[in-house]
Amino acid sequence: MACRDLVDTLDPAVAQAQYQYGRRTLLVDGLWGTIADPATALDNFFEAIDDGDQAFSGKLVGSRVRFAPAGFHGVLMECQDADLKSMGSVKTRSAPAIRVPICVLADYSIVAAVAVADSHQIRNGSPGLTRSQVADLTADLYTSSRTKYWHGVCTWSYCNGKRNEQPDDDY
Repeated sequence: MACRDLVDTLDPAVAQAQYQYGRRTLLVDGLWGTIADPATALDNFFEAIDDGDQAFSGKLVGSRVRFAPAGFHGVLMECQDADLKSMGSVKTRSAPAIRVPICVLADYSIVAAVAVADSHQIRNGSPGLTRSQVADLTADLYTSSRTKYWHGVCTWSYCNGKRNEQPDDDY
């Protein structure tokens, strides 16, 4: 499934970030635009992760669990464990994959996955963060990064369904 097939929008924008903090690496992989059906977008994103079409390479294991952290309203979030061989630029050194929880959230403007890998986990298979910890972190990232845009959803090419005019070079 192509990345752009995950959302129903004129011009979906890809949002990816990878952060290193201490011995942990956090990866955020997602899209933003106008999403007609957040539940379907969330399902499609999990399918894309399992197919290896996202920034994660591996297989989902077990079942999904729905989370609703305090103060997290109007957003769907589910988390599922995955056996990953890579997560962004983080690669496992040996044949066994690392098991990390991946949380995917979706609303009417964004669908994104968040995962955290720990270097101790990668080197010697020690446990990393729990699903609940990654869910809380995902909720914190979502609520701290949201900015209301009063005129609708806009990208470089489109705004409110209309093509943006390119600015003149003459100022």
